[in-house]
Amino acid sequence: MEAGVAGAAASGTNVLLIRRHGRHRPAASAGAETGTGADAEGRPMAWAIADTSPGVERVLWGSWREPADLLRLDLAAPLPPAVDGTGPQRLALVCTNGKRDQCCALRGRPVAGAIAAATDWDTWECSHLGGHRFAATMMLLPTGDMFGWLDQESAVEVTRRFDAGHLVRSHYRGRCGQPEQVQAALHAAAVRLGDFRRGALQASGPRLLADQADGEAPGDAGPWEVEVVHRARPGEEAAYRVVLAGMKTAPAFLSCADDVPKAETHYKAVAFNRLP
Repeated sequence: MEAGVAGAAASGTNVLLIRRHGRHRPAASAGAETGTGADAEGRPMAWAIADTSPGVERVLWGSWREPADLLRLDLAAPLPPAVDGTGPQRLALVCTNGKRDQCCALRGRPVAGAIAAATDWDTWECSHLGGHRFAATMMLLPTGDMFGWLDQESAVEVTRRFDAGHLVRSHYRGRCGQPEQVQAALHAAAVRLGDFRRGALQASGPRLLADQADGEAPGDAGPWEVEVVHRARPGEEAAYRVVLAGMKTAPAFLSCADDVPKAETHYKAVAFNRLP
């Protein structure tokens, strides 16, 4: 297990455990005691590798029976262009990890059920997505777009609006794999330009503009610069320079699991200028 986690981290891969909504594996099922990857009928378990890189955005599926099968996966290798035949390509992952935070389980399971019942997204419950203070949280693959503060009704609306090419601003949390400063810059640009269409904004960076004091966390100082390109329509682009400052919030209870108030860093756009 440790070798697998280390290998995933080295390749820039986040590992999640997934299961079908409503499926609870019996303790006496096949493989429960041996550690083999098989269900109660002895069928092999599935793995999936999602590449959320812009322009790639695909999911490769396979199966495994022994943990060693998973360790042999080359997580750094590019995914083949043709993966449609390996498994679903539109996945909705809803965090239901009650061990990390009960809010995720209590709020996430009804959300997963609503999406599975009302949409054609391939719906899975998953382990911790990050940001449990936003429960219920969801990631849509293969793009890696993240959403939070969901209930059953809003989750269905978010997926439907996503299919129509739009991101619901009140629930959107950015895209997996992007630095926090980039996500903040994209959000600031979308608000300023009034454009929350999927793919309308692309960013590069971030770049730290000022030296930091020794021992100071990167997000606490800054300012940071991010260049954002806005595609208003085909063939029409404009570039903008977004400058961000990281600011600590007042300590607060951020989730169900917190027993003491915690502070977090928010990034605020302090300059927004169009580039020549």
